[in-house]
Amino acid sequence: MFSILSAEAHRLRHRWQTALAFLVIIGFMVQGYIAYQNNGYLSNQFSAYIAYLYALGAGGSAFWIGILPLAACLITGDSLAWDRKTGAVRFLLVRVPRRRYIVQKILATSLFTGLLFFAGFLVSFLIAIVWFPMTLPPWHVVNGVPTLSHIAPNGEVYPFPTFFHNLFFEHPFVHVLLVTLVVILSAVAWANLSLLLSLWTTNIYLVLGIPWLAYIVVMFIMAIPVVGLPHISPLALSGPFIAMRSGSLGLWIPFIWLVIIVGLAAATYTIFVLRKGRDILE
Repeated sequence: MFSILSAEAHRLRHRWQTALAFLVIIGFMVQGYIAYQNNGYLSNQFSAYIAYLYALGAGGSAFWIGILPLAACLITGDSLAWDRKTGAVRFLLVRVPRRRYIVQKILATSLFTGLLFFAGFLVSFLIAIVWFPMTLPPWHVVNGVPTLSHIAPNGEVYPFPTFFHNLFFEHPFVHVLLVTLVVILSAVAWANLSLLLSLWTTNIYLVLGIPWLAYIVVMFIMAIPVVGLPHISPLALSGPFIAMRSGSLGLWIPFIWLVIIVGLAAATYTIFVLRKGRDILE
């Protein structure tokens, strides 16, 4: 039986965009490690855990901040637009029912984006533990708050990181896994947004560029101090917002990202089916 998932897996193995996305993930993480090392963070008491979080966006000199949705959409986000653009969708819909086609497209987009990002982050973390010690620098407790820094003159403690702060000091590897999960979920969400956009346009540049533009706009809005969105938005843990305070959301953040992914997938499925494919096939 013909499977869209198998076809997408075969397509990914033969696309230069797949290799590019994988190299972009690792390359920008390595750039973050270089920036972390050059900044002499914490008086050169380096740590693989801190380097990894720094490269993900906690460091202001880490360029990962600008490429997350672009890397995500490069993997499979443009697959529906490409099928429509080349006319392959007509051939595929002869071989599989319409509902199975779009469901497997959504599954392929989510699964392969998640797997490739996981592989990229795994290689990146292995590079970090070879490059830096797999320990935390000496830390202490100030006013009941674990901290790597000294207390400020006004008595205030500046915690790092701000997401599940205590977990970072108690179980840094578990903390890294949790942060990685959130960033992967956010990448899957951006890829699904790209898939949804493919229902209206076959322009690959728009399909890849609009999610990135939306990301930059949201990033700019969240950077405005009076807005205060980092305290209430799941975007607070997407790439560059990894170091911002997550307020009281805590473990709800991964589930919020899951809801966003399901919502985008449901919208793609519903629109594709209800339109009967007429506009999509044209």
